Amino acid sequence: MSTYLLPVVISDNDYPVQSSTGTVTVRVCTCDHHGNMQSCHAEALIHPTGLSTGALVAILLCIVILLGKLLLPASYLPLVRGTHCHCDTLDFSASPIKAYSLI
Repeated sequence: MSTYLLPVVISDNDYPVQSSTGTVTVRVCTCDHHGNMQSCHAEALIHPTGLSTGALVAILLCIVILLGKLLLPASYLPLVRGTHCHCDTLDFSASPIKAYSLI
């Protein structure tokens, strides 16, 4: 069984200075939701301090969706604005129909 030994020093600020040193033994244990002890080791629980994998995937998915909403319409703008018919005048000698450029 692993234990922690915690030294405790108690002193006053009077003259003469009186002090005493004691040691407190500490055990770290895991308990369930009802307070019942499950295991008692020095390393009871190690919780990750970072984000979980699911949270990282959700954040990246939101970023991809937002970038798609911002960049996808912008990528269509040159196609819409640049839709020009570069047609030359058609030569129909029997018909007066001509094609005009939309520029």
